[in-house]
Amino acid sequence: MSVMEVYIDVSMEEPLSLEDFLARLQAGEFGVFTRQEVLHFLADVEMHMLENIELKADESPVWANEAVRAAEDTRQLIARLRAQIKPGPGIVEE
Repeated sequence: MSVMEVYIDVSMEEPLSLEDFLARLQAGEFGVFTRQEVLHFLADVEMHMLENIELKADESPVWANEAVRAAEDTRQLIARLRAQIKPGPGIVEE
């Protein structure tokens, strides 16, 4: 299973923040993944979040005013999470 597949499965069972999911992933709760796999997952999540922000901005003038800030907040969140991905029980270097 890919990291994204695990995230989707777990998210279907319980509300889960991205931060909590990554903490549990790093602890090895979902098996072992390479750091590169986790970084790829975060890149996919960032892409989907930014696409959703753009879609909402196109749909509503209210969102259009917030889109730049929301996109920047998203980029900062993902950058912070990337920096926290270190080898541990659930994440190994390739």
